[in-house]
Amino acid sequence: MNYKTVRSFFLFISITAFFASCDKEYNDIGTDVIGEDHFLVDKYTGASVVAFDKSTGAVQSNNLPVNPLGIYDNPTFGVTKAGFVTQAEIDISNLNNAIGNNPLVDSVYISIPYFSSRTAITSGVSTYELDSIYGSGKMKLKIYENGYYLNDLDPATGFEDAQRFFNDDPNIESYKRGAAGDGTSIPNGKQLNDLLVSEGNPTDFADDHFTFSNKEIITKTKNDNNEDVISRSAPAMRMKLNKDFFQKKILDAPAAKLANNASFRDYFRGLYFKMEDDDSGDGTTMAMMDFSKGTINIAYKEDKIIRNKANTADSLTRPAKKYVINLKGNTISLQQHNETADYNAALSTTNTTVGDEKLYLKGGQGSIAVIDLFGPGELEALRDKKWLVNEANLTFYIDRASMKSEEGSGVAKPIEPERLYLYDLTNKRPLYDYATDGTTYSTKPKFAKVIHDGIIQREEVKGRGVKYRIRITNYMRNLLKHNIADPSKDSTNVRIGLAVTESINIISNARLKNPTTLPLPFTNTSTTFDRLPAASVMHPLGTVLWGSAPTVADDKRLKLEIYYTEETNSN
Repeated sequence: MNYKTVRSFFLFISITAFFASCDKEYNDIGTDVIGEDHFLVDKYTGASVVAFDKSTGAVQSNNLPVNPLGIYDNPTFGVTKAGFVTQAEIDISNLNNAIGNNPLVDSVYISIPYFSSRTAITSGVSTYELDSIYGSGKMKLKIYENGYYLNDLDPATGFEDAQRFFNDDPNIESYKRGAAGDGTSIPNGKQLNDLLVSEGNPTDFADDHFTFSNKEIITKTKNDNNEDVISRSAPAMRMKLNKDFFQKKILDAPAAKLANNASFRDYFRGLYFKMEDDDSGDGTTMAMMDFSKGTINIAYKEDKIIRNKANTADSLTRPAKKYVINLKGNTISLQQHNETADYNAALSTTNTTVGDEKLYLKGGQGSIAVIDLFGPGELEALRDKKWLVNEANLTFYIDRASMKSEEGSGVAKPIEPERLYLYDLTNKRPLYDYATDGTTYSTKPKFAKVIHDGIIQREEVKGRGVKYRIRITNYMRNLLKHNIADPSKDSTNVRIGLAVTESINIISNARLKNPTTLPLPFTNTSTTFDRLPAASVMHPLGTVLWGSAPTVADDKRLKLEIYYTEETNSN
């Protein structure tokens, strides 16, 4: 069979793989198709691979598109407690309508929609399934006024650079404010949330227990004829807030403070969502949330003077009005981590010479894996062979015992990350295979780029994870060709990073609070580790993978697999 025939065959396989990859179960692509002796294709697994894990320390966590909220207890990694702080701004419709005379608050509630999808409608009632909720149980959630101003620009650089905030920022807690007995804003005052709104009916929230509910929101209002009007909306966090506080802070505010959002953000510095340890023993829960879609809704009445038709007398009415504040502006994801002894021990005993036996990957202030390919002289020797690379993979097997997911372990099974992200750690950017994969998934955008992969492969639907595989075919082709004439096709052997990801579509980076240097096992140079994929900062989960150490069983050890054909002349 000549090279053209082989190439045509692999084009067919690639097209087939694309459509197979769009299956909702994300099956292994081509596992039993490409082998050592099929169609003159050989497999090479002799390249040196060194992989070890590395702790991130505190990470930049401001202005993330999605943020965790809650407490999640992972038996492998420990407890992650995630709070949140956000600025707020006046809704544009309010800026053009000043608050009138003698305003009086009727009620205040906050609403932040969850990620959800409607699964059914029965007799007008919708059923929803929540997305990105980890664990179950009650939480202690307290909402305070944020008293610390979140700068756009960094004063330390003469206001020339964007301000960075980190997950362990102590200022938010130190400057938090709440309500006095009469609603006045005071340092360390009472929390602002005191009633939970669920399905239109207030429920006692005095014990601070809160759960993420998949119930649709039912709202009852009155029309001009004093008739009930029922509206329904998707599940959301809805809590009543202290109306005396918002009476004094907003409706009674000096007009200049509400004239524009620049003045308003300095006057009312936003909200602080604080998570506290829950002693109810009812489990732990964490949700991924888009707070930018949240609103504070103030219902109030004000005086309105109406002249009669003859213009001889005035009458006073009290129309109902609404003042909306959007949860927009600068934000910080506040994440605290209490690691297990095993996790701490693993991060303190990394082997940068032959690699670690186990690779611990965790989001937030967590850890990544650092991967180096090819020992001294190996890459040059492979380039001399002039192989035609058909496919190249890195396959990471899950250490299920360390994940405490084996049956009979006596420990609750942790929730596993759905996807890993492999990237160019040296240059802080995606690999070439990411850029060349145009596949999409309309109903689940997080599962785009399915050819590049990195999606968990399970033993059955929603079963325990077995492995993750990531294709680096184009990267390896360029590396072996070493095409220095085309800078868009980087042919440099770079250090590779592996991290958990909340979304494969987000490739921006976040800074580390304390950068470090990483020694290379095959050279005398080192790499600066000062950034982390931002989508990893958002993600609260982790996994344990088998690494590259010689002590790992051969069928589980991390290897680089290169499927190739010898370059021949076609006839």
